Amino acid sequence: QNQQNQQNQQNQQNQQNQQNQQNQQNQQNQQNQQNQQNQQNQQNQQNQQNQQNQQNQENNPTGQSGQQQQGDQAQSESNKKEKEMTAQQRKQKQKAREQAQAARDREEREAEEQRRAAREKGEVQEQQEAKEKLQQTAMEESHEPMDEQALSREQWLRRIPDDPGGLLRRKFKYYYQRKKYDVPQQQPW
Repeated sequence: QNQQNQQNQQNQQNQQNQQNQQNQQNQQNQQNQQNQQNQQNQQNQQNQQNQQNQQNQENNPTGQSGQQQQGDQAQSESNKKEKEMTAQQRKQKQKAREQAQAARDREEREAEEQRRAAREKGEVQEQQEAKEKLQQTAMEESHEPMDEQALSREQWLRRIPDDPGGLLRRKFKYYYQRKKYDVPQQQPW
């Protein structure tokens, strides 16, 4: 039963990780689609402006009036601003991608650490299950409904592994390493 519970917990963690990855991919896809649409809109606007400029040049081949020159200058300034905005948008997209990748890497590391900890700490899981049972019985006895904050706090605390044997393992490892590198002093004759 303990192994089945461990497997169930691992399966749930894997499913949660997969859902998180899918959500992130969906968000990236939506951002990419929005960015493509923005770029297409900008290109369409530029094409329309170019067509209007060509038509104006065809209509007035001898020269441009002062108002047209001012309009062209305003259009060139707006084009510069749009290019700057697209550069900023690209930077923001790149930053969002990097953050998403870092979040995925962090989640993968956490998931791997949880799996490793779950393998090493079968006893800890049994203790946690016993604690959860005690908490459930205590909650059933109190008959008080828990608010959202209390539930979220309790769920957060359940995520923290309880490892009472970790200190002892670290102590043995410390003494082993210390003994391994300590060179006995030679006795003088």
